[in-house]
Amino acid sequence: MPRFFHLFFSFFLACACQLAVAQATAVDVIPHQPSPEAYDLLRDSKGYLWVGHNLGISRYDGSQFINLHNPRQNSLSLSDLMEDKRGRIWCHNFGGQIFYVENLQLHLLTQYKSEEEYGFPRMIICGDELIATSAKGLFVYNTVTDQAKYYSVPKGTSSLTKVGNKIICYSNSWEWYCYEAGKPISKLKTDLYLPNQGSVLQNVSLNDTFYLTTNKTGHYYKLTLENNAVKLHSANKLSTFINTISVDFGQAWVHTWNFSFTTDGKDSVRGQNLSDLLSDAQGHRWMSSLKAGLCVQYNVPQARLLQSSLLNPKDYIRSMHTENNEVLWGMTSGKLYRFNGHSSLQYVLSVPKQAGAIENIASLGNGQLLIAASIGLYYYDGRKRSLNQVPIETTVKDISENEGKVYIATTAGIKFFPLENLHQTDRPFSWQQVYSDGARCRSIAFTGDSLIAVFNTGTYIIRRNNFQPLLYKHHPIYASRVRNIGGKIVIATFGQGVLVLENGTLRNLTEKEGLASNTVMDIKSNNGTTWLIYTDRFQQLNQAATSVEDYAFPYAKIDGINQFAYLNNCVYVSTTTGVFCMQITKPAAEIGRATYIDRILVNGKENNSGRELHHNENFLQFQVSTPYFSPYSHILYQYRIKNAPDSAWQRGASGQTAFTIAALEPGSYDFEVVATDESRRIVSSPAEYHFEILPPWYQRLVFKIGLGILVAGSAFYLVWLYYRRRLRKQRQEYEKLLVIQAERQRISSEIHDDVGAGLSAVRLLTELTRNKLPDTEARQEVGKIHASLSELSYKMREVIWSLNADNDNLENLLYYLRRQARQLFENSPIDLQITFPAQDIPDIVISGEKRRHIYLAVKEALHNSLKHSEATTCELSIRIEGRFLRITVVDDGKGFVPLKKETASNGLNNMKRRIQEMNGQLEIWSQEKTVVAFRIPLTEKHA
Repeated sequence: MPRFFHLFFSFFLACACQLAVAQATAVDVIPHQPSPEAYDLLRDSKGYLWVGHNLGISRYDGSQFINLHNPRQNSLSLSDLMEDKRGRIWCHNFGGQIFYVENLQLHLLTQYKSEEEYGFPRMIICGDELIATSAKGLFVYNTVTDQAKYYSVPKGTSSLTKVGNKIICYSNSWEWYCYEAGKPISKLKTDLYLPNQGSVLQNVSLNDTFYLTTNKTGHYYKLTLENNAVKLHSANKLSTFINTISVDFGQAWVHTWNFSFTTDGKDSVRGQNLSDLLSDAQGHRWMSSLKAGLCVQYNVPQARLLQSSLLNPKDYIRSMHTENNEVLWGMTSGKLYRFNGHSSLQYVLSVPKQAGAIENIASLGNGQLLIAASIGLYYYDGRKRSLNQVPIETTVKDISENEGKVYIATTAGIKFFPLENLHQTDRPFSWQQVYSDGARCRSIAFTGDSLIAVFNTGTYIIRRNNFQPLLYKHHPIYASRVRNIGGKIVIATFGQGVLVLENGTLRNLTEKEGLASNTVMDIKSNNGTTWLIYTDRFQQLNQAATSVEDYAFPYAKIDGINQFAYLNNCVYVSTTTGVFCMQITKPAAEIGRATYIDRILVNGKENNSGRELHHNENFLQFQVSTPYFSPYSHILYQYRIKNAPDSAWQRGASGQTAFTIAALEPGSYDFEVVATDESRRIVSSPAEYHFEILPPWYQRLVFKIGLGILVAGSAFYLVWLYYRRRLRKQRQEYEKLLVIQAERQRISSEIHDDVGAGLSAVRLLTELTRNKLPDTEARQEVGKIHASLSELSYKMREVIWSLNADNDNLENLLYYLRRQARQLFENSPIDLQITFPAQDIPDIVISGEKRRHIYLAVKEALHNSLKHSEATTCELSIRIEGRFLRITVVDDGKGFVPLKKETASNGLNNMKRRIQEMNGQLEIWSQEKTVVAFRIPLTEKHA
């Protein structure tokens, strides 16, 4: 009974699959050179699609493949793709080797001894462990610690699967085992009988169910694990070879040579020889095919071909016009049909056979139509069901009605006629020419009293017979169509996008504002909805004509497009093979995407310097990618260097994924790149890479600091050396000075003690002798001797004063000058007045030689005043002015002319010499009074 049930269920399932296949949507093959046999699929945590195939492994991001191989492979075919927690992609080849992908490089797992195996492994990742079958039993590799270990199983294992956190293994001895991390391998019980060969556990499970296939008999089994026992849930027999079983979004898929189907019979794919299938977050279904490689069923509106028995197989639509929730179809046969989107086509009329195809349809309201044929123009009154020809000799390209007049764009200019002429058949038809010089007019539209006309030579504004070109940025506008939409003139151009004329001002919509292309072939408008028609897609313009919707619909493999119409949220596209209908639904909400930097080249080589580059490593190339699987548009990139002098966004070309940054100066930079669709709408989070280009060694801060320290140290050393030498010299000079001062002191003491005492004794004896002698000539001579000894004693006291080092200061000098001046003028009739510093005298050292020069110079001036001036008063002024000593001797005597040579005595010359030796100044003038002024620096000045 169970076997009969299994056979019946299998037959029912196969029939259901056949029915589902007939209703399946189209499968697109993704071009991949060279075209591989695809075995396995994986969508990683970043969103990339990985394909294992007979030529290796490839990563697909929606626009390009990156193919990886390893020269150490003994078989190119790779399968069993899976991802660990570190983001590494694992796989194996049919030669028994295990590989992992890291940084887009394929690496061999050397811990797995493939040379000791007799077949290729089956693998599972469970938690942090990679578990693989082996002739030894089980191979377990910890993806975190990189530690590997073999677990023994009799005769080894051939296949495995995962249920929860347990690994179920099928051994080569046709026995079942269970492995759980941290526990020993245990043997499982089972009552399931399987053939001795060809039974393989599939490495997928659905909830608590796992699967086993036996291709010798064409069976697949649903199994469960219950109380350490493998239980049979169901057995299913097929009449064809079973490739694999996969699980996708809670559905188990069985893949055979000629079709794939879900185990519940609700979905199927026929004729692709699939080995794996998975769906992404947008609902796109990806398939690995042993026949075609990577395939996809996009979750997008499908264009369906409308079948109608009214259409002749050789007839096709030449024009479409939407009116009153209906679409009018003008055929190449000259027939006109009406279609409302639900019922079948309704025949309306036919133009004469010699008129050819219906090229254009214009509505005049109330069921009235103007129908432009290949030859001739016709007026149709729907109320009377009458068709009349309008006399015109040229081909009509466009029709527009304004203020009771009908304007016709033709191959030879523009004409118009009153609308009432169409109703007055008893009068001759009168035409008026707006513009005629043989120029071909493509399209016309009115705005107010102005007519906008598109010619093959450009676009023009015609107002009251005034014909002027319409320019944009001083260039002609070459357009395909012009329409009045909501009071605005919308112009579809070749290469300039869409131009909108409003209130006399032109504004431009291009790819920068979201257009799918800058070349727009047509404009269609109905019931407030306006569509821009491109060569391969269409896009909706908003009501204000200020922007477009942020998505564009492709024509979904429809070739030979003739006309476009929009009705009841459906798009109708006519081709040479029929009419296709596409339901308009916005693309599914975008799932969060990210852009990644896959590779960085520095000066053409792999970046091995990290994020700190040398100053000559300033030629960088960034290779980027974004997992973006959309049939609507392709990826375009925008990139910039955020903190460079020019940090504006740069746009990459279509298909460009490598971006070069050259000749960067040393500094800190951030490269940023973001993905956009063809409408320049951002579709991913940006990728950023921070790097630093180091300056040359001689420009680096460390070098500058070191150089500064070296310069400062050198300067400090030189200054220290200079002051050390100066100090040594000063010490030597000071020591010499001390020796000199000691010698001066000794000489002063000896002169004072010995010579002075002797002179005093001799002077005393001469005075005593003089006093004893009578007043004779001898007494006078002794008196002279006494006077000479007194003068000599006086001069000796001066010498002793100058030699005594204790007197080497300014205060002693000044007091000495004052005392000596008073003594000099003590017995003189001249009144001496002395001006002396009232404030404290600064403590300044003055050498003995300098003191002597100052004293003798001042003494000479006082002596001259006392001896030669015949003055009544003499003034000695002593002042300290900063670092200068100013001494002035002024008398009211008879004066003299100091510049005359005859007046220049030895005394004056000595004064000048002494003052010059002290680097001082001597000024002498004699007018009402005689002035001798000394200005002497109080600090030494060296030449």
